[in-house]
Amino acid sequence: MIVRKYNLELTKENLPVLNCESSYKYDDVKLSELEATIDLIEKCCRLNQLAEEKVVLLCLDKGFNPIGIFDITHNNPHYFNLSIKDILTKSLISGAKSIVIARNNIEQTIGPNKNDNRVCRQLNSMTRNIGITLQDFIIIGDYIYSFRENGGLKYGYGL
Repeated sequence: MIVRKYNLELTKENLPVLNCESSYKYDDVKLSELEATIDLIEKCCRLNQLAEEKVVLLCLDKGFNPIGIFDITHNNPHYFNLSIKDILTKSLISGAKSIVIARNNIEQTIGPNKNDNRVCRQLNSMTRNIGITLQDFIIIGDYIYSFRENGGLKYGYGL
């Protein structure tokens, strides 16, 4: 399976279109479990190896197969100001049925901070309103924190 990393570019008509910036070979595995999801994110984005903060969006189809990955923010110490509109736009344009947000944890704290909690709540509410499931919000560092696995999101992986 090929997983593509995209960005959005504007056409001459000022309309957003997907532009593939890179692609990765990945085993044909459905991302219905946390471990498989983290493996893919690490292979494509190397979040745990970065010295600066990064937030990525993983878009999935209804069978939990990856559609694409997008960088949301990079080297922004105030990542919580990320644009939920941009996340929703990229999710809709890619045809996602569910999404995963992941960020690295350069501070190496255990668990989410207040801003993680706020962003997760907002995204969960807004994605439900447009028919997309926020599958998980994952913090990757020395420790892995999954909002889904820790009860912060309603449905479990693969449901």
